[in-house]
Amino acid sequence: MLPHSFHYFGIILSLGSCPVYFAYPYIQRAKKALGIEKYRRVYLGISFGYADENPDRPARHHVDEVTNNI
Repeated sequence: MLPHSFHYFGIILSLGSCPVYFAYPYIQRAKKALGIEKYRRVYLGISFGYADENPDRPARHHVDEVTNNI
């Protein structure tokens, strides 16, 4: 539940958040960059930031491109 607590805390501060689940090869690199001791376990990271006020809308695919009729 702890990641959700950080997410809601970010909402209170008007911040966007995004959980980042590390792929195994990158865990050691992230721990080294953040100065985390080797004996500690890292399961995920959470990035915070101000959301873009007018984000570009992603292009949408036509329904026929993403569905199959059986």
